[in-house]
Amino acid sequence: MVLAFAVPGAQYGFQSVMAIQFKHFGVTDTDIGSISFVAVTCQACGVTLVGLSMDRFRRRLKPVALAFLVASFLAYLWLALITFDVIAYRKWMLYTSFVMVSG
Repeated sequence: MVLAFAVPGAQYGFQSVMAIQFKHFGVTDTDIGSISFVAVTCQACGVTLVGLSMDRFRRRLKPVALAFLVASFLAYLWLALITFDVIAYRKWMLYTSFVMVSG
């Protein structure tokens, strides 16, 4: 699963099989559609905001990029821990972790 998120573009393919991956959590196709819609909407807004604000951080580009990488790693770790039942499943946690990973 982590490999599916690590390869660019593969996460969109993962969205189509997410219902199979999260079936044991009781996630329905409607939930998957909602999660995917929220993720894509947040991606569009996030990319726009980052693009507009990066001119202000031009001299601090490396720390900002490092902060995004650390946040992305923590989101992947959180989603993996949810998927492997290390952390108790809650619907809001699945939404939030998937949106953070895909953003």
